[in-house]
Amino acid sequence: MKRRTLGVVLATACLSLSACAGQDTADAGSLTADGPGYDAASKTITVGALLPLSGPQASPDILKGLEVYVKALNERGGLDGGYKLKVDALDSRYDVPTALKQYAGAKDDVTMYSVVLGGPVVSGLTPQLAKDHMVAQPIAGDPALVHVPNIAPVQTPYVYGVVNGADYVYKHMNGENKKWCAANQDDITGQTYAAGAEYASRKLGFKISKVVDFTVGEADMTGQVQQLEQAGCQIVFYNGVAGASAAAATAADQIGYEPTWITQIPSWVTPYAKSPIVDYMAKNWLMVLVGNVPWDDKSAGQSRLRADMAKYLPDAPPTHHLQWGYSYGMATAQILDQAIADGDLSHAGIEKAITEIDKLTFDGVIPDYSYGAPKDRKPSSTVTVARVDVDAPGYFRTVEAGYDSEIARQYLR
Repeated sequence: MKRRTLGVVLATACLSLSACAGQDTADAGSLTADGPGYDAASKTITVGALLPLSGPQASPDILKGLEVYVKALNERGGLDGGYKLKVDALDSRYDVPTALKQYAGAKDDVTMYSVVLGGPVVSGLTPQLAKDHMVAQPIAGDPALVHVPNIAPVQTPYVYGVVNGADYVYKHMNGENKKWCAANQDDITGQTYAAGAEYASRKLGFKISKVVDFTVGEADMTGQVQQLEQAGCQIVFYNGVAGASAAAATAADQIGYEPTWITQIPSWVTPYAKSPIVDYMAKNWLMVLVGNVPWDDKSAGQSRLRADMAKYLPDAPPTHHLQWGYSYGMATAQILDQAIADGDLSHAGIEKAITEIDKLTFDGVIPDYSYGAPKDRKPSSTVTVARVDVDAPGYFRTVEAGYDSEIARQYLR
């Protein structure tokens, strides 16, 4: 089992991330119930991270961002009561059978999952997570996860990016006079994005004239791209993740086909910034980001993020994935803080704790998330419209920040 651990102290008493060194921990609540992942002797809480650390969807920066967050909080004071946190990371390879095996081997060693990445992986794990009352913070696009009791969503569902991206192109890029098409990944992620594209087409009044399908590991997209070109597609929803996105860009560049591709952040991984097709992406991809562009915001949270990255990861270029990992650490802190206040770190206790949180707050790192009972959760539908730009911090140049269309606000309401 490939595993990576990091032992740190986590300060969850400071939910606004203000400096809290030297705080009085004498009034910290005592635990009346513990569970898997908690070691009373060392007062250590272990949380899991299950994400691809190898392969074309590898996202090591998400784990690095999480690690930076907990390191920084260690120096700012520590968890109320002096509890320690250990992050236990496993490589899912973006593969459901691998993820199921990894989860089965680790579930009795973790208190909750700070990160589970990938629509197919989250979907495949959801029944077992529910059976175990395991709280997990997903990085996945399925909006149905918003209301699952033991799932603790953190970010805006990607489908809002699809809807807002369509609205932006239609209204600001002469989209009403263009031919629209779609390239759909043949799994839950592609289906979720495609549903958003179809919804936008109905609301805005355009037709998706041509649809091509591909697999998550598709290495050659020449056939699909040729079909889109022959159909005269001028705007293409790329409804999938990284890997095939580079194959599509490569195939399109080779034949000089230059539609506007509406893409979501999972279609990008950091190595693309050094790839031969990055110029094509910069010219033809309209990237829709859930949350803020890293290092492109003057909020208190972004300022702390930049300072912490400079201290703990000084040689790493700023990326959206680092920002994600950092924000997922912020959410983990708030959830564990509530569970400790309740005196219950069992799986069921943490599941209860997330219903007692009114709002997960992120100080401008990403949009806040309204919580409460699962049926009452309300994610933000706000996105950032951006372009790939290798000279910009995070490799994305903001076109319009805080974009939030009426049709996105109505989606799933």
